[in-house]
Amino acid sequence: MFGVDKPKPGELPTDVEFHHDPSQEKLRELYCSLDIFLSPSWAEGCQLPPMEAMACHCAVVATNVGGMPDYSISGQTALASPPREPEALARNLIRLLENEQELRRISEAGYRKIREFTWESATKKLEKILVEESR
Repeated sequence: MFGVDKPKPGELPTDVEFHHDPSQEKLRELYCSLDIFLSPSWAEGCQLPPMEAMACHCAVVATNVGGMPDYSISGQTALASPPREPEALARNLIRLLENEQELRRISEAGYRKIREFTWESATKKLEKILVEESR
């Protein structure tokens, strides 16, 4: 796990490794060490960690909140479940843990999908919207 806020003593199981406010380089290193990235958020804006994980070839298992529907396709580029349904999240996680071929398929499809999100493509879309609005 990683985050800006340190957990209080005893909040995490003893076998959980926590990285407090890791640098960008450390985050990349962490993502690249994973096969699966789990994001169980209940509510988010456009959360970056699943996107960053996809860019590092992680298969993403997440709740379908915030930007997830905007940058992933459930069942194809990530496995998404409704927020506050830990059983559904666990089923998706187990699905990848038990099927290496599915894990690799999701990982590669997620990596290809997230590479579509570049500054160039974003500015072209914005420019198109502005041109259409000015007509």
